[in-house]
Amino acid sequence: PTSSTPKPDPAVLAYQRRQNAHAHANLLPDGIDGPETRAWRAWVTAAQNAVNGFKVTWPRKKLVPDGDYGSTTAAYVKDVQGRNGLYKDGVLGPVMIRWMRAKGATITNRP
Repeated sequence: PTSSTPKPDPAVLAYQRRQNAHAHANLLPDGIDGPETRAWRAWVTAAQNAVNGFKVTWPRKKLVPDGDYGSTTAAYVKDVQGRNGLYKDGVLGPVMIRWMRAKGATITNRP
């Protein structure tokens, strides 16, 4: 008999843990690329594109919109926060989202 339950993927589990550590994503670290994880990845890709519209203080290439909110994205977000009087935690949360919208960014709320 075959099971319809997806098998945990170590790469997906590592991704989920990284998102929770750097972005407070609150993903269930189960190794399953389910709807919540896919929605998060899509949001991060769009958010990375939106964040690329803001300058940072050090010479750096734009973020690669890969859907992975890891240490590079967190550092970029933290720098934008610091340059603009926002709380510097590296997490693109509701306050920063509202600030970005006020500056013309088209970013949706976190999933």
